[in-house]
Amino acid sequence: MLLIISFFWSSCLFSQSIFAKYYQNRCEFQTDGSGNSLGMKIKLSVPCDWKAQDGDRPNTIKKFSVGLGDTSIGSIVMVIKKMEGSITKEDLKILTSRASLLEMYKESCDTIISAKQTIIDGIHCGEVIYRLDTERASILLSLYTISYQFFYKDKSILINYSIGSTQRSNYEKHIKDFTLFARGLALNTVIINQWK
Repeated sequence: MLLIISFFWSSCLFSQSIFAKYYQNRCEFQTDGSGNSLGMKIKLSVPCDWKAQDGDRPNTIKKFSVGLGDTSIGSIVMVIKKMEGSITKEDLKILTSRASLLEMYKESCDTIISAKQTIIDGIHCGEVIYRLDTERASILLSLYTISYQFFYKDKSILINYSIGSTQRSNYEKHIKDFTLFARGLALNTVIINQWK
């Protein structure tokens, strides 16, 4: 009963946030399998009014971003890479285990907040939440990211949902709502290849 009340209260608070408005106005982005998507057909749920850009690196498929009005930014980035050889179901469970996720992410972020295995669209994947302070164009940027790591046959698929600012205090107030928002979008991800 307490869990239901807690979820209802969180939902009520979330429904008043800027991210609730973005969540309610969603569009679908789908890769067609050509070019950098390396044969992968993936459908993402993204806010309709976020700016879409092609990736600026070979494996980055698409970026979606928005300014949040207080020098904070929100972004979604999808990356697809080819691996050496296909993975088995057992490999998948190992690669998305907490221990493997911690090992994969330890060098690329400052603080890992959580790392766990989850299932999206029937596929085991990893969810890692982390913080990273990085310099971009001579500007120090603090990021809070929820990262989903999928593996499908010989492909690695990474979908990052991030919020950041030049000052961490600017986006701290958005973290709870952003986390609900990102997880909601992630749950709508479809790996179309597996259904054909």
